[in-house]
Amino acid sequence: MAGPGHAPRTSLHRRLLAAIGIAASAAVLEIFGSWISGSLALLSDAGHVGTDAFALALSYGALRVSERPHTPRLSFGYHRTEVLAALLNGVLLVGVASFLLAQAYARSQDPPDVAGTPMFLLGLAGLAANLVMLLLLRGWARTNINARGAFLHAYGDTLGSAGVVAAAALIQTTGMVVFDLVVAVFIVGLILFGAGRLVRDGIRILLEASPVEVRPHDVAAAIQEVPGVRGVHDLHIWTVTSGLHALTGHITVDGGATVADSAAIVDRVQAMTRFGIPVIGHLGMTPQSVHQYGGYKVQGKERTQAETLQADARALEAAGAFAIVLEAIPAALAKTVTEALTIPTIGIGAGAHCDGQVLVLYDLLGLFDDFAPKFLKPYAHLKADALQALRRYKEEVEQGKYPTDAESYS
Repeated sequence: MAGPGHAPRTSLHRRLLAAIGIAASAAVLEIFGSWISGSLALLSDAGHVGTDAFALALSYGALRVSERPHTPRLSFGYHRTEVLAALLNGVLLVGVASFLLAQAYARSQDPPDVAGTPMFLLGLAGLAANLVMLLLLRGWARTNINARGAFLHAYGDTLGSAGVVAAAALIQTTGMVVFDLVVAVFIVGLILFGAGRLVRDGIRILLEASPVEVRPHDVAAAIQEVPGVRGVHDLHIWTVTSGLHALTGHITVDGGATVADSAAIVDRVQAMTRFGIPVIGHLGMTPQSVHQYGGYKVQGKERTQAETLQADARALEAAGAFAIVLEAIPAALAKTVTEALTIPTIGIGAGAHCDGQVLVLYDLLGLFDDFAPKFLKPYAHLKADALQALRRYKEEVEQGKYPTDAESYS
């Protein structure tokens, strides 16, 4: 399953570059604000945003490297550099959080004065910058681990900046600088939470764990539903990098079936039913294949043919067919197929055990007597009457006897 193409990746490049510029500018502004206000919360937010700028630059570099073409020695290319960058981002966040915790402990022993007004104004500037970064990265965060890491950084920063603004307002109104310390610790918690998620996702990919959204058991069950497949074993599903999954496995098939043939039929049926197009299956002697069969011959007499037909019927039902026509197969086989399905079967030369029966109208009315298979039972013999009627019509038109005044408008 391939990830985003060239054009969307170019969009991500631009968004990352814009986010890097915004984050770096916000970090410099908040460091200056922390210096003039004495706020640890503002310094914590600056550290968080500054780390984001570095992390985004790292992500951008990893993204560019990952797009290099694969080589014989690196068959998956450089995609894993994105994962390594995400892990490094997580470790970096833990380091920043540890530094800020140490600063918070030192300040708790000797709280400094904090100027609320510059803290409030610069906190608002940081909040605005983080909101812009969230908008830039929101869409890509769903599909790319580095974009998700950057988005989590910006999300934590947004909450942190909101906390800085709230703390500044409280300090201004109450004069209690303890709010600065509380918000600083809160921001550290956000940093550690984001780092934990980033490291967890990166480790899952490096350990080649199955993607969270994919259940291997369901994949194996779906493969076994394909006609001709006897079993699935040694199934492995893993993530190479964000949006790029890989699968390997061993499939045991019937000697007379190919995976390509079976999958093609099921894919076509599923494609039609997915768009609301009703599909009815046709198994046994299909008229379009009569020359391939060597004439109009009963199908499913041999054991392998019967097993293949039963498997095909189950696959058609699973793919979304609402009914199946069974033509020219032994009555006992038609009974077995009918009892195995939840959708109705319609027989044509398939015995009395199908849910419904069908005959071609020409055959039922006796209009065509050059072909008479065993299952055919005409309920009238209209061919002679029809031919006589056509001859009389032709003669009367040629002789001017039709139409008369009785058959004409005045």
